[in-house]
Amino acid sequence: MIYFLLFGIVWLAAWLPLRVLYLLSDVAYFIVFHLVKYRRKIVFQNLKNSFPQKSEKELHKIERRFYHFFCDMFVESIKKMHMSEKQIRRRFEYANQDAVLQQLNAGKSIILMTAHFGNWEWFSSFTTHISEKFRVAQIYKALHSKGFNRFMLLLRSKFHTVNIERKTLLRQMLKMHSDGIPTVYGFLSDQSPRSSDAEKVGVYFLNQKTPIIFGAEKIAQKLDYPVFYGRITCKKRGYYHCEFIPITLKPNELGEFEITKQFMHLLENDICRQPELWLWTHKRWKFASRNFKII
Repeated sequence: MIYFLLFGIVWLAAWLPLRVLYLLSDVAYFIVFHLVKYRRKIVFQNLKNSFPQKSEKELHKIERRFYHFFCDMFVESIKKMHMSEKQIRRRFEYANQDAVLQQLNAGKSIILMTAHFGNWEWFSSFTTHISEKFRVAQIYKALHSKGFNRFMLLLRSKFHTVNIERKTLLRQMLKMHSDGIPTVYGFLSDQSPRSSDAEKVGVYFLNQKTPIIFGAEKIAQKLDYPVFYGRITCKKRGYYHCEFIPITLKPNELGEFEITKQFMHLLENDICRQPELWLWTHKRWKFASRNFKII
């Protein structure tokens, strides 16, 4: 029932022009920021810990810009349902895709390490820039609500993107590896590790001890897949640019955790450049008080 209700509401709303949806986003910002105050304490504390050199005035400015973008991200995700390939290609551009295509044309799948930064939901449009003989797959964590999870999978399957649930990741990737179809595997690698993994290793990230997940690195080395970083920038409201930055074409030649460390360094630079584009509502440092090895 929840699925059909959500589908009906979004299906109708997605027909509205983006300029109208952005007006709704402005209203949503006022409600979420000023009335509901959704996770504002978490967001501000994350900002304060990440940028200790900034004044409270500067931090509040970033906070407001983040909530504006947070609401924009929501309406842009809805709009995706009815966006054509031409529309999405105009609003989400790619650079250095030749480096990726070179690997795919050579029969190699690649690992793309990304983050909850910019409009990561529109990244699936990369399928519109490559041949139909290649695939784009996104790794996701199933939501607790089956209806909402089904709804999000519908949106994320737009433009023929494959979705792989995290619990079945290695099995599915080995199966897809054996079929010989070169695939771009997108990993959101900025999440907190599971509680059982949080005492292992971490890095200094945004001025804090930060436990890390390194599943993408392990799989890249196991399957010998080149690794790229997807650098997303927001050019203006509703227009994004994604640059593919090679981390390594030979993952087994790098030391342990080196791929993950490079990813975290690249992401940190991007967050410092456009902090409002990162998902500050996450409890990213919930395990930061634990003892773990800094690499």
